[in-house]
Amino acid sequence: MPFQPAIVIPCLLIISLVGIASAWAARLSIGTQMQTACQRLFFASMALVGATTLCGLWMGPGVFMATGTSLAVMSLVAVCDFSAADRFQA
Repeated sequence: MPFQPAIVIPCLLIISLVGIASAWAARLSIGTQMQTACQRLFFASMALVGATTLCGLWMGPGVFMATGTSLAVMSLVAVCDFSAADRFQA
């Protein structure tokens, strides 16, 4: 079956946006009752975005770069410590 950009590209965009939003939700929910649920959503989204990145290799370099960038942004948001800025203010 041929690659249908009119269907696949919007789906990949939605998957990437949900993945980035889940990373922010996981980071912002630290210390709240929603932390576990947000972390589970993040890991599920991470797996989904990772799978779409692998599929993007088959679809072409433009698709691979877009989904790979989303995967990298998700990883950075998940590990970045935003509270460190408060500790180093003079």
